[in-house]
Amino acid sequence: MTWSEQTREMLVQAGWMPGRRVPVDHILQIIQDENDYRSTETFVQFISEFQGIEVKFINAGGYKDNVLIDFIAANKVEFAETVYAYAKRIGKELLPLGKTNNNLLLLMMAPDGSVYAAFESYLAFVATTGAALFEVLLLDDREKRIRTIP
Repeated sequence: MTWSEQTREMLVQAGWMPGRRVPVDHILQIIQDENDYRSTETFVQFISEFQGIEVKFINAGGYKDNVLIDFIAANKVEFAETVYAYAKRIGKELLPLGKTNNNLLLLMMAPDGSVYAAFESYLAFVATTGAALFEVLLLDDREKRIRTIP
């Protein structure tokens, strides 16, 4: 993924670096033990590179915001039934991925790598890939890029 210099710098400041890999066996064990979700190679590749990365920033509206990639945190606060309800609306399986918008929106990844954000009845398509979600969420024009799903 080629990011803008601004996005790349924000990720580096948050602890990301090219080639970063963290152990994710504990996450895969949770997915297997709970039997609520089905892991995909796309998810494993993304989460092993970005798990634990939190970018904090001031959004275009002048408010504090964040993008947190943390399956554990997202999985703790969301019931599988909630994620399934969102999955049913888009016709794809979803895995909790993290949080954004001051931890109000749940980020989820589909098997094809596309990313969605949700809170209560709100559901939106964010990006075609996990890596692209940073460019979408960290740039000033994100409201133009995110598509609400009825």
